Amino acid sequence: MGTYNKVMLIGELTCDPEMESTFSGLSLTRFKMAVTRPGEDDVKSFRCVATGRHAEVIEENAHKGSSMLVDGHIIIDGRLNGDCSMPRVEIEVADFQFLRGRGSR
Repeated sequence: MGTYNKVMLIGELTCDPEMESTFSGLSLTRFKMAVTRPGEDDVKSFRCVATGRHAEVIEENAHKGSSMLVDGHIIIDGRLNGDCSMPRVEIEVADFQFLRGRGSR
């Protein structure tokens, strides 16, 4: 049986998205989402990264508190994350949808 790496999150941005450009000029936007499981109070935070047109749309339209659905997959950066020995884990955004809710403007 083959393997499959897919993640779907529904949550709220914990801060405004931050856009940067790669060396090749590709737009890249990073943001964090707070997610809870239904019926639980335990909040989990996920780092997300979007590229290209997705990055531009998210940076232009999302803000702290925005509700979003993110569809993507897990990527692991093998470099060390600061002083920690754990690699950085992010969700690479393949698709997304803005949801109406508390963070809507």
